[in-house]
Amino acid sequence: GVHREGIADMKFSRDGNMLVSVDMADDHVICIWDWRKARKVASASGDSAPIAAVHLCPDAGNAEGERFTFVSVGDRHVKFWEIQGTTLKAERGNFEHRGSLQGIFSVNFLELKHRGKPK
Repeated sequence: GVHREGIADMKFSRDGNMLVSVDMADDHVICIWDWRKARKVASASGDSAPIAAVHLCPDAGNAEGERFTFVSVGDRHVKFWEIQGTTLKAERGNFEHRGSLQGIFSVNFLELKHRGKPK
């Protein structure tokens, strides 16, 4: 299988169709699954440092043409991911180079709803 040494974390998309999983092996492979069709959609080596958690953007899409994004965090690790074909493209998180990046072991998205101007 893809995940050789266990799964560190996994999350379902909001619509329940897609699943993101991260491996505990040295290369910390991250996979996107269309689990209803039993099909791996995309995968990539996550990082050399351990990854503790993944979380999908609330409007992550469906990996079938819509933008599908998520974040991974761990030991000195923050990456923002997007599907490109059958691979994943990552961008490292930037904290304005203030000090060294510490371990991050939990992540979540905050949804803000615009309520308009008060009357």
